[in-house]
Amino acid sequence: MLDAQGNRSQQSVVVTLVASAGEFVGADADSDRDGFQVKAGKGQFTAQLRSVLQAQTVQIAALATNLEAFAQIQFQTNLRPSLVTGVINVRIGKKGTDYYRSFRDFLPPDEDNKTQIDINSAVFATGRVGNWLFTGAYNSDRTLNEDCDGNSRLFRDTNDCTEKYPVYGDSSTIEATTPSQDSLYLRLERNSRILGAEPDFAMWGDYDTKEFSCSSQEYTAFNRKLHGFKANYNLGNLQVTGFYGNNVEGFQRDTIAPDGTSGYYFEGFQRDTIAPDGTSGYYFLSRQLLIPGSESVFIEVEELNRPGTVLQCDQLSRGTDYEIDYDCGTLIFRQPVLRTAVDEEGRCDSLNAESR
Repeated sequence: MLDAQGNRSQQSVVVTLVASAGEFVGADADSDRDGFQVKAGKGQFTAQLRSVLQAQTVQIAALATNLEAFAQIQFQTNLRPSLVTGVINVRIGKKGTDYYRSFRDFLPPDEDNKTQIDINSAVFATGRVGNWLFTGAYNSDRTLNEDCDGNSRLFRDTNDCTEKYPVYGDSSTIEATTPSQDSLYLRLERNSRILGAEPDFAMWGDYDTKEFSCSSQEYTAFNRKLHGFKANYNLGNLQVTGFYGNNVEGFQRDTIAPDGTSGYYFEGFQRDTIAPDGTSGYYFLSRQLLIPGSESVFIEVEELNRPGTVLQCDQLSRGTDYEIDYDCGTLIFRQPVLRTAVDEEGRCDSLNAESR
């Protein structure tokens, strides 16, 4: 911290740190306040930021009284040692005695309990390939996102039946590193040779389109969750990103006119803007029977006198911030969302939800 003459300040203040990704480690000087607080003595302080698994550019904001400063750091691709693990299962027996499959497949509907041979396999691999990091997974018996109920959604969650080996007494966490709506996930990535650029990569699996929703794309932002192929490469000051989604098609809705004629049309993504009512929910979307995992939920700050002018946008996480009922099309938040509040600068809050 510097004074007006550029000299280091001798005062001791509490600085609030906020990062767009990662987690600050250590003791929080004031855990009751938002963000991570550190004490700055004689104008200096230190803090440690634990990175996430994904390589990316991270913005850090430091706030103290009426002062604020910003910095940008880069999480590098971790070229971890090679690891390969998997299983091959061979079973010979009657269909009605397969105790290792799902319960719905235990008794065949046609009552055919003849002896058969079942072979299935699963493998996970990660490791360094030159300057690249390879990560892959394959399961011959089911999709990688399938849960205990047999459902497969974008960006699967961990649930009770997948946590077979809980770890107690430490801060271990579980994170899905190979999300895919089919049986295969592949990703090859490396640190870009351009300083401050996003990593170069090519992948197959579940992905989002954050490269197309930067703050500079005020009118052309494109934020979706899809499954398929995606690649990114940096050429000097040019960043080239492309993707292919094999689950982009909408659904068919039949309509019947008063004169008896019928027709149909296709619908894709839906965007809902909802004014908070001061409660945690329920908030009703305009559509039901949503595709699980396809939603993106934001809290936006708009200018009151110019509706639609977004001044700030914070994306929320399912489970941590809210829960969603895909069949009913309803949202409920962990904490109450304040009723639309106008500050002295003429800004107000609103909820924004995109789904498919």
